[in-house]
Amino acid sequence: MGAPARENPRGPEDSTWPRPPRTKVSILLSSLRGGGAERQLLLLAAGLTRRSWNVDLVLINRRDSVYQIPRGVSVVDLHAPRIRYAISGLIRYLLKARPAVLLSAETPVNALAIVSRLISRVPVRLVVSERNHLSSVAGSATTTAD
Repeated sequence: MGAPARENPRGPEDSTWPRPPRTKVSILLSSLRGGGAERQLLLLAAGLTRRSWNVDLVLINRRDSVYQIPRGVSVVDLHAPRIRYAISGLIRYLLKARPAVLLSAETPVNALAIVSRLISRVPVRLVVSERNHLSSVAGSATTTAD
């Protein structure tokens, strides 16, 4: 028989206990010029930092940001004018920072994350995701009657 589970001394509603290890999570975005994917990932970054995770927000280009960076989130600007020019900067970042997890969203940024991870050979867990605007897709869909 194993040791009994420890009770949360702050009560069952405190979801921050036990605290996670100081794992580094990197979130890769093209910019902060606006958009739903950017907003969602910034909300995720804020939530992770509240739970004591180290979060790096890696931006291909930080110019013209319309969103505030959550407190506790470190910003890494790759200063690339376009996504295709960011590959060497992202590889250098991965080799230096060695994050445990790299999150990305949107097809071109996902491709950059995948190629950079393969070239750098850094054993980072890669989480790529796609977003869409369902009402736009549904509005342009055609229906057929059977």
